[in-house]
Order: sequence, then C-alpha cells, then structure tokens
Amino acid sequence: MLYFLDTSALVKRYRAETGTEIVDGLFQEAVNTLVISALSIAETARAVDTHVRRGEISVGDARLAIARLYTECHRGTLAVLEVQRRYIFRANELILQFHLTAADAIILATALTLAPETPLFVCADTRSGLLRVAEACGLSTLNPLSPSS
Repeated sequence: MLYFLDTSALVKRYRAETGTEIVDGLFQEAVNTLVISALSIAETARAVDTHVRRGEISVGDARLAIARLYTECHRGTLAVLEVQRRYIFRANELILQFHLTAADAIILATALTLAPETPLFVCADTRSGLLRVAEACGLSTLNPLSPSS
C-alpha cells in the first residue's frame, strides 16, 4: 500500500509518543511504500528540537533521532519527494482555497501529485484542519492518534 506521511505523523517514528505504534506498524509491512516530502526532513528536525528545548529529550537523543531519519531516507525505507515548482503552484491554490499554512499546503500538494496512485495520507495534526482538507481533495486519511476514525 502507498502511504504519504505528513510531518506530524513522521515525527512519531523518531520520538515515542501517542501514535508511534501505528506509525511504526506502517514501517513493518514490507509491501508498504512510505513517501514523504523533502520539506518534512527539516520540519522533523524542528519538531525534535522543540522537544529538546522543552527538556523532553536530550540533545544526544535528538541527534540520534535525526540520524535515524537520514538513514531511513538514504536506504530508501522512506521515499523522499523533492519540492518542485509545480508543487508550490498547487500549494498556492490550496492556501487560497483552504487557508493552510505554506508548509502544510506544500506537503499536501506533494501528496496529491502521486496520481494515478492515491496514497493514504497519514497525518496527526488535528489543529490545522489538514486531515479535513486532504479528504476534501480526495485522499483517504489515517490519523495515528485515532486510527479507527
């Protein structure tokens, strides 16, 4: 199955928190293809750094988490789609239509380019409305915080 992981879900792979078990399960199935936007690499580093600044993890653990992310990208465990100009143009449309942040719009625009295959959009960001917008754009979604919904 094809999965596109938003940063909010991807972070759960590198720091144990609610939803980590669901995200880790996606990595366990050899038949799954896991895709991210290159933007999510920097966003994941930012999220991990936030946990360091809050005193929730050590700098050493943060560096290990990011190293693990890099390893999974380099080994192809995660397919990384580079941010392309056409994704930016599509993101602009999403911003104007749905009032998303630029980062959310770029990530969603990237996921939408995987047609004719349609990925399952994995997202744990319940505050931004990104799950709702992904569904409005025709994607099926999985929220690792409430996988049954």
